[in-house]
Parts: sequence; structure tokens; C-alpha cells
Amino acid sequence: STALKHIDISPIRNLYASASSSTPSKPAMNMFSCFPRALRRRDKSLLFDIEVLERHPYTTQTFIPLSSSSSSSFREREGRYLVIVAPALPPTPDSPFQQLGPPDLDNTRAFWAHAGQAVTYGAGTWHAPMAVIGDERMDFVVMQFVNGVAQDDCQEVMLKKEGGLSVEVKEWDREGKARL
Repeated sequence: STALKHIDISPIRNLYASASSSTPSKPAMNMFSCFPRALRRRDKSLLFDIEVLERHPYTTQTFIPLSSSSSSSFREREGRYLVIVAPALPPTPDSPFQQLGPPDLDNTRAFWAHAGQAVTYGAGTWHAPMAVIGDERMDFVVMQFVNGVAQDDCQEVMLKKEGGLSVEVKEWDREGKARL
């Protein structure tokens, strides 16, 4: 055989049957071209500024970087991105969100990933749009389910109105790992 198959490495979830719209979903595979963003330094900390958090309440969303190289030099030099997530607060009676509440901004976290790693956000996970760090654009194939109903497919919280949000990012070392 010329390939090694790893089964079910990232479960794909379709929870649209529980959406209040009752609109059926379909699988969608898209390509996102993500352009480099900058970190900023404040004292001894690296910070990344976030203007929006989003979630997909009824589907997982998998980002698979397209890269022709998995060498460590490529990962260190060009192929890095941030995975930024926040837990959900409990829903409130006046919340525009149906099942889970708004993001817990105080517990937003950033994690490094490299061009040889895919990431799957669980259904309903608050996350920032993909944040590529480096000098080059990075393309991702993105798999999720959609039904065409805006509130079912993607819920957003605009943070820029509230002065934005900055999340601390750990330093990236030469071996391609975040220093804790």
C-alpha cells in the first residue's frame, strides 16, 4: 500500500436538526485565503488584537492548511497561525443567542498551530477568524455544514464596538513550540 489511513481523526458534527429554523443543511467545503496579521508587544508580552468572535452553533468547522512542505524550517519561518477560542457564558433572557450564551471574554485563549496541523472547532465554540502570523498568505480548506439561515450558520460578536479585545500569545521557540 502507498498510503497510511487514519480513521475518524476529526469528527464532523451536523446538529442542524435541532435548529429552530428546521431548515435542512448540506456539507460545504470552501477555501479561505488568510493574509498575515501582526502581533504587538506590550512590555514583555505579545498580544493579538481581536475585533470579532464567531461560532457555528450547529456544526463543527475544520480548517486544513494547504502546504507543500511540512519541514520544520517552513513551519518556523512561514506556516504559523493562531487558534483563538473562548468558552461560552450561560445564556441570559435577553441574549440574542438561542442555546449557549455570549463568549466569556475574560477566558479567551490563543494557541499556536503550524502549517502541518489542522484544527476543528466544536459546534458552538466561540473562535476568532483564522489569524496567520508570518510573511506569507496561508490557504485553508474549510469543511462544515450550512443551511443558508444566517443565525443558524454563523453567530458573531463584534468586539471593536466595545473597544476590542487583546489576547496574550506565548513566544514561539525555534522548535516550533510555544514557550509556556
